Amino acid sequence: MNVFVIKSVAPDVPMGQIFRGVFPFVLSDVLRLILLILFPVLALGLV
Repeated sequence: MNVFVIKSVAPDVPMGQIFRGVFPFVLSDVLRLILLILFPVLALGLV
């Protein structure tokens, strides 16, 4: 949803460029999710 907010704030920036800028953050979220699925003690050990 934030991608569309950025598009409305900066209408001269193409949508593809916005998605390319957001891609590293999405990739890091997916990597974090994979780590938590493989090693649930990372989340459960914080209690």
